[in-house]
Amino acid sequence: INGCSIFAATPIVITNFSPSITQVTNNSPICFGNNAVFTVQGSPGFDVDYTINGGTVQTVSIGASGLATITVTVPAVGNVNLALLNIHNAVCNIVVANTSTVIVNPLPTATLLAPSPFACTGSNAVFTVSGTPNATVTYTVNGGSSQSVILDATGNATLNIVTAVAVEVVLINVTNGTTLCTNTISGQIANVAMVTVPVP
Repeated sequence: INGCSIFAATPIVITNFSPSITQVTNNSPICFGNNAVFTVQGSPGFDVDYTINGGTVQTVSIGASGLATITVTVPAVGNVNLALLNIHNAVCNIVVANTSTVIVNPLPTATLLAPSPFACTGSNAVFTVSGTPNATVTYTVNGGSSQSVILDATGNATLNIVTAVAVEVVLINVTNGTTLCTNTISGQIANVAMVTVPVP
């Protein structure tokens, strides 16, 4: 009855019940490095078969609360597609077709370059930053307070730093203003030394 088999030989009272999936929610969108999490709401005490991106069939149990959690650990950039196949227990098996997708956004990037390692005293120390277009890059100059620059639509920005001493720029992080994904940067350091030109 409604996908359920009855194996009782004695008279029973039949209730018109069929297990079901009420809804599937997720935490989309996420940034790369985070887990994709799906929450399945349905009939308590039943198991649900599912696939992720068309892969191997897996099973999750719906608890007494009517909820089950499916976690995909640190998925690759792109889409994580959940497809529910059926909901079942020892005597019932109901085919379902619920789907849900988590979008995994890439982390923004930024690199730093000093076109020239030297600048004449009285001129600016020049640095170029390149990376994800329209991203915001946070940096420090000579270990000072954090500053930021926004990359243009081509993913470039120029730092012109007025100084009378040597300059060291260190990139701290970069944030994509559209996806709000932030990437911590390490190893992006550039230096410009100031050179005094002798006056004849």
